[in-house]
Amino acid sequence: SAVVKVNPDGTATLLTGVNDQGSGALTMQVQVVAHELQLPLERVRLLVAGTDSGPWDSGSSAARVTHVAGQATIRACAEVRLKLSTVAAECLGCQTNDVELVAGAFRNRNRPSIQVVFAKVAANACADGEPISGYGRYEHWGEMPSGTSFVAHVVEVEVDRETGQVQVRRVSAATDVGTVLNPIAVTGQLDGALIM
Repeated sequence: SAVVKVNPDGTATLLTGVNDQGSGALTMQVQVVAHELQLPLERVRLLVAGTDSGPWDSGSSAARVTHVAGQATIRACAEVRLKLSTVAAECLGCQTNDVELVAGAFRNRNRPSIQVVFAKVAANACADGEPISGYGRYEHWGEMPSGTSFVAHVVEVEVDRETGQVQVRRVSAATDVGTVLNPIAVTGQLDGALIM
């Protein structure tokens, strides 16, 4: 689960219960909020909450955190964007379903030259001083969505015939990881997995 709040100053706050054990899960979630709301990373604040105040999280394990936490965060952002789009529609004089967020501004898709910047819409949406929020939860019990991941490793080794000692001379690896959200984190995961 994830909660995303948009504040009167046009910043966003992500509230999560995800435990990042070194894979970059929290960075990924901030990146998702920034992408979905089209905000610079520095405009997204992260709050990691405990079980007493944070949204429910099923735990960090295996290769599912990016998928599960990412989907919950996307859903929370979608709820916030819909609320902001409703406010933007009033400013733009159009229907909510005609509003799109492009390059940090809400605009009428039928008249794209008319637009309102994100911060202005946020200020109007939070006129009472309270942030607007969206909640997202991703249920993943049972089977995770299937996706084939292709990996190939070729390892050149040298074996001492007398002692049996093996020395790795060269490793070549190719991995189809799908869409890369954070290149540094992916490289770390691949290198770590290869070493293991």
